[in-house]
Amino acid sequence: MVIQDRIARLESLYKGHLHKGKQIVDEKCSCQHFRREHADLSDVGHGACSYPDCKCKQFTWVGWITKK
Repeated sequence: MVIQDRIARLESLYKGHLHKGKQIVDEKCSCQHFRREHADLSDVGHGACSYPDCKCKQFTWVGWITKK
């Protein structure tokens, strides 16, 4: 997947979505990194974390990341 396509897919996930009145911009994993920092599996950003020292093998949702 080309990087522009991946960015567009991630942005489209949250377009128009709000949490407590704030715009959602990403999701947080149990490893404390963002969904966009995880590899793609069947869905964008649901694979292993891309940080070399992180042992996270699959994105596990724990919360929303919103604009401040």
